[in-house]
Amino acid sequence: RETELTQTAADAYPDAGSHLVGELRWLNRLLAADVLRLRQASFYESLKDFRRFLIPDEEVDALLVNEVFDNEEAPQESGQAESIQYLLRQAEDIRSELARWAKTARGAGSLLPLPQLAQSFHLTEFETQALVICLAPQIDARYEKLYAYLQNDFSKKAPSVDLILGLLSRTVEERIELLPFFDATAPLQHYRLIESVENGTGLSAGQRFFRADPRILQYVLGN
Repeated sequence: RETELTQTAADAYPDAGSHLVGELRWLNRLLAADVLRLRQASFYESLKDFRRFLIPDEEVDALLVNEVFDNEEAPQESGQAESIQYLLRQAEDIRSELARWAKTARGAGSLLPLPQLAQSFHLTEFETQALVICLAPQIDARYEKLYAYLQNDFSKKAPSVDLILGLLSRTVEERIELLPFFDATAPLQHYRLIESVENGTGLSAGQRFFRADPRILQYVLGN
């Protein structure tokens, strides 16, 4: 049985890149759900007079189905609310799969960089997921367009604290509890796992933008 688990773990994530693909599959579902949520609220319809300054819906839709997402796992035709819940359930399933295989790989003596990083710096699950969101645009530039679309600003290609909290929390109470994880003394910034993309002068806490530190990017890529 132990040999079977070891082989299965190796098949699931044979290297750092394969594990990162799994992390991005999880992120894809959260992003797709957020796009649908904003459209459900008719957020973009209210900005129709400014569309020429924004990324077109059609371009975002193309990103959602062109390699960034698994076509065979796209939600069936249904209402937006049902599709959002479908995508969020998928995201939860992928997270469970990632945790299961990381544990199995660790038991088999295989160290996947991202779980090893999280363990070394004692990151919470939220901090690890936030780090993945910050890493994504440095792995695949198409995430820059998705982030800019969700942040309603073509120039905002890195994730803001507000975007990260919006993807990873469901209530105002959760957002307030999670906000301190981006403080300068908290692990993500204190250990330079992420870095600010601007000086932050005059910005509110939610409007700070981050990317992964270049050396952290290289480490999780297995270099």
